[in-house]
Amino acid sequence: MAEFASDSDPWLPLIADRAGDQPILELGCGGGRDSATLADAGQSVVGIDLSAESIERAKSRVPSARFHCQDLRQPFPLPAGIGVVLA
Repeated sequence: MAEFASDSDPWLPLIADRAGDQPILELGCGGGRDSATLADAGQSVVGIDLSAESIERAKSRVPSARFHCQDLRQPFPLPAGIGVVLA
């Protein structure tokens, strides 16, 4: 996965363009570092990770995002319409 350095990161405009008004689904979001960058850029983020500790850090770091703790091999809740999936 691309690591986002700042709002001037070259990936952010492409991601924003592809996502439109729909949420970005981040698979393996960890502690929410990239989720925070995306949210700071105005994106709606849904993150999924297996680690409960990582999900708690992500929730603290990005309170505006939605996070789910679970195995990616199992069915998981998705918001209606996803604009971009990052892994």
